[in-house]
Amino acid sequence: MTLMKKFIGAIGPNKNTTDQDSNPFIPFFTRLEGDTNFPFLLAIRTLEELEKTVENDHQLIEYLLEDIMFASIYATFYEHLFVCIQENQHLAVELIDKFSEGGSEREILIASQTHHHLQYIMNRGQCSGCEACDNHADVEELIEPYEAGDVQFFVKLYLGMQSIQFAMEQLLYDILPHRADLYDYLITDNILDFRQFVVDYSDKKLEEI
Repeated sequence: MTLMKKFIGAIGPNKNTTDQDSNPFIPFFTRLEGDTNFPFLLAIRTLEELEKTVENDHQLIEYLLEDIMFASIYATFYEHLFVCIQENQHLAVELIDKFSEGGSEREILIASQTHHHLQYIMNRGQCSGCEACDNHADVEELIEPYEAGDVQFFVKLYLGMQSIQFAMEQLLYDILPHRADLYDYLITDNILDFRQFVVDYSDKKLEEI
C-alpha cells in the first residue's frame, strides 16, 4: 500500500465505519468541534492563507501538493512515536520531549524528501536518481490528477492531511502528557482508525461547504 493510499483510504470514501466507542482518541477530536483550535478549522484556515499567496490554479496545486506530501510524511513520524510510547510507557514524557526538541532536524529531512517527490511528480514520473527514489512509488497516484490540474482533488486531500497532522499534534502535546491511562491504546490499529476518522470527517464537512 502506498503512502497516500495508507493515509486517505485509497483516495476514496471509506467503506468501513470506525467504531467510535472502541477508539478512545476519537472523542478528543469530536469534542473540539466548534472550538477555534479544532483541527479541521485549522486546516481550513491554512488553506485560506495559502490561497491568498497564489496567482493561479496551477501554482495552488503545486503548493497544495507540496504540503500534502510534507504532512503525510510527518504523520508517519507521529505514528511511529505513538507506537514507541505504547511499547515504552515509562519513557513517554522523555520521548515526547525529545520528539519536540528534534523538530527542526526532522522538518529539514521531511522537506528534502518532499522536494524530491515533488520533482518526480512534476517530471511525470521521471527521476534520474535521488535520495528518495526508493519511495517514489508512494506518490505515483498523484501524477495523474496533477497532470489533469484537478484542483478539487488536491484541496480535498490537503484538508484531510492537514486535519490529520493538527489532530495528531494535539493528541501528542495536549492530551498524552496528562493521560497516561491512554498509553495502552496507542497501537497501530487505533492510530489508523483515528486517522481514518479524521479524514472521513474532513471529507464529509467539505461536501457540506
